[in-house]
Amino acid sequence: MNTRTGLPFWPRDPFWQAVVLLVGSYVIFDWGIPALRLVGIPSAPVPNSVLIEFMFIALIGILMYVS
Repeated sequence: MNTRTGLPFWPRDPFWQAVVLLVGSYVIFDWGIPALRLVGIPSAPVPNSVLIEFMFIALIGILMYVS
């Protein structure tokens, strides 16, 4: 009997949750924002300095979430 609730593919360990969230946020920031122009929303490429800043903000939020 499976007593686990929630999404079956979501990791239960906080470390792996943080890894999945960081990888997901990187994909969204690096590829998702420039891809908005494909759906008609004007968007410019994200400079590396802004990507690092976004990832730092995401890391702080993710660390607060898993703590």
